[in-house]
Amino acid sequence: MDPWTTLGVVVVVVVVVIVVVGLQEHALKELSAQSATIIVNEDVRWVITVPAIWTAPAKQLMRLAAYEVHR
Repeated sequence: MDPWTTLGVVVVVVVVVIVVVGLQEHALKELSAQSATIIVNEDVRWVITVPAIWTAPAKQLMRLAAYEVHR
């Protein structure tokens, strides 16, 4: 499957969203376990960085996924 077809883009974005949400949940759980208070999503400013060497379409794909996670 060509990753730049509409279906390919949707699949990649969904997979990235699932991974990022899982990472967020794990990080919040670990931060809460290590501190005296419960850390919630609103307490953290999340930043996703991508290498400058990535192509513009790959960067856009990550941007789409980040927007979906934020919703």
